[in-house]
Amino acid sequence: MSKTKIKRFSAILLIVFIVFIFGLSIYFAIVGNLGASLSALGFNAFFSVMLFFLLKFHRYVKADVGQGNDEE
Repeated sequence: MSKTKIKRFSAILLIVFIVFIFGLSIYFAIVGNLGASLSALGFNAFFSVMLFFLLKFHRYVKADVGQGNDEE
């Protein structure tokens, strides 16, 4: 696999993981375990923010490398 396919695949896996954790928190809320539901939502919020900054930073790095501005 090329580097772009690996990066795209890892981003998709991370998004699927976040959606899974969100679904798990909804399941815990339905079952009635409030502590587990709140901790899962907190965990999901943390990873959503991390994903946002990761994708934003990745765009800048990708643009910088694409223009040949990478320092070796």
